[in-house]
Amino acid sequence: MRGTIFCCVSLLGVALFAPRNVMAWDDNGHMIVAIIADHYLLPPAREKIRVMLSQDADTLTAHYIVSEATWADKYLESDKATTHERYDRTYAWHFANIQTTRPNIPEACFGQPPLPSGTPASQGPAKDCIVDKISQFAAELANPATSAKERLVALKFLLNLVGDIHEPLRVADENSGHGMLLQVSSAETTPGDLFTFWDRVLVDRLGMDYHDVANTLVARISDADALQWSSSAPQLWALEAHQIGLNQVYGMLGDYDNQGNSKLQDSDIDRGIQIVALQLSRAGVRLAHLLNEALVPASSQASAQKNVRTGDPAAGRRFALAACNVCHVVSPQQVIAPSSGLDVTSAPDFEAIAKTRGMSDVALREFLFGPHPTMPNMHLSQTQADNIIAYILSLQKSR
Repeated sequence: MRGTIFCCVSLLGVALFAPRNVMAWDDNGHMIVAIIADHYLLPPAREKIRVMLSQDADTLTAHYIVSEATWADKYLESDKATTHERYDRTYAWHFANIQTTRPNIPEACFGQPPLPSGTPASQGPAKDCIVDKISQFAAELANPATSAKERLVALKFLLNLVGDIHEPLRVADENSGHGMLLQVSSAETTPGDLFTFWDRVLVDRLGMDYHDVANTLVARISDADALQWSSSAPQLWALEAHQIGLNQVYGMLGDYDNQGNSKLQDSDIDRGIQIVALQLSRAGVRLAHLLNEALVPASSQASAQKNVRTGDPAAGRRFALAACNVCHVVSPQQVIAPSSGLDVTSAPDFEAIAKTRGMSDVALREFLFGPHPTMPNMHLSQTQADNIIAYILSLQKSR
């Protein structure tokens, strides 16, 4: 058997074809992500995006957000049969070679070298990965000093790459060409490569009308989900998708027959579809969050999001002193954390967490509800999390 971890990648009644161009999500997937993102855009961001795209003179795609979400793939492929310049320069930007047995983002991202001084992100070196390109393009989009031409290109790359980074096989490599070298089949499909199955077949199984699919997924996203997923941390997105790739994609492959095909179980179909739906939903919410942050001043965001959930700092302090002080220094008046027999040498105190650069409600929420290998699972309720977050953020003003 190949791997353990938990199941996924399933089959459906669509034949797999020979390997296509290596792009994460097919056009339908990217357009679904864009529609979900548009739902969560703040009105000022949506209008700025509309104006920017209306001024696009490029002919590879139509000039609205849903179509432009496919532009970076069209750009990549546009000279593959001729000069290969665009293809060679931007191919690596669409993935990260994070190894399944030793996840290491700097290693997967060519050492994460900074952009050469004065070099636009769109002209950056070919040896760069999706994690860093998202960060670079987001910084350009947010910077008013960036030229209008470069900001437009940055926007178009972001519309595509934020979707890409949520496709597990884009960021989980098992020395298999991101699944392109692995053949899979089932009772309902002809043999084909794992990447095409994940990239296209499962997305199409959600439905062939991408508008209907996107609207269905939006209706399933709760306010708590949207708040929890909202972050501008491509490193975390990549590691999350990598874990899905390891556990849910490679981990479900079974024995190979004498033709080299791994026979997938039909019972995996629904689970695979659910995972694709989840990743597309996360990508849409996070793309909107990133674009809102880049295009809308913080003061305007605060006004637009004034109904965001808030907690009670005093209640959060009481709960933290009772539940968190086993490992953490919770209060500035607390000199050391009580001895618990646990290794707490790396457990930061709450004030240090609060004063970490870039710390915010969203970052804390993602931390509290995300996996913590060195912490017990607290199983916090939403109210408890709200209160703890409010308390930690109140420490930003202490002393």
